[in-house]
Amino acid sequence: MKFSFHGMSKHEFHIMQLSESKVIDKVRFPLAVFVVIWHTSMSTTIDPASSIFFQRPSAFIYVLLSGSLSWVSVPTFFFISGYLFFSNLGKWNWSKYVSKLQKRAHSLLIPFLLWICIYLVYSTPWIIHSGVNQWFSDHGWLRVFWDSNRIGENIDNLYNIIGMPMHHSFPVLTPMWYLRDLMIICFFSPIVYWFVTRLKEYGLLIVAILTCLNIWIPIEGFSAIGFFFFTWGGVL
Repeated sequence: MKFSFHGMSKHEFHIMQLSESKVIDKVRFPLAVFVVIWHTSMSTTIDPASSIFFQRPSAFIYVLLSGSLSWVSVPTFFFISGYLFFSNLGKWNWSKYVSKLQKRAHSLLIPFLLWICIYLVYSTPWIIHSGVNQWFSDHGWLRVFWDSNRIGENIDNLYNIIGMPMHHSFPVLTPMWYLRDLMIICFFSPIVYWFVTRLKEYGLLIVAILTCLNIWIPIEGFSAIGFFFFTWGGVL
């Protein structure tokens, strides 16, 4: 696992950082577009077996983008986040860790809270129509920021191969689950660092196996896919 770059001059390291930053900036926009396509595809269904799928190239392209390529966008964002978090960290440094958390508070926590509050303001007519107390009771009051629309455990496909219930929950503004999970991962990054520095590639392999088997911490916000790709990004 490489968290530092030995043998490089400061100038060479700075040039490499600038080059990597340009690459990341270039891929962020198309990845963001894929995220939008992914979410819009949730409300639009095109059956690949239908005739329209073969008769209209646009339908084929839409299915390709929304069902295949767009799926990689969120894992890639986790991967980039892990790479940037551990970039130039070297040995573990608690002061750098606190500094990184402070930066993430501005880039993750504030937008997270702001967008959910904007959504609540936008939803005011529906909230009033349903009854303020009733609406917030149904959505969990402060749980609107965490797991407001949690899926019940009585659905069979929410249980992994060992019978453990795996929760799939979202804040009241569903797309904010990514920021929620990323904040959790960043907070527990010392454990990620310790795990992979001690076990190296075997640590990443263990996380990969647990992710594939869907055996993970059954608590909202602890995303197995998020931890795996974040860790993978940090390993580079």
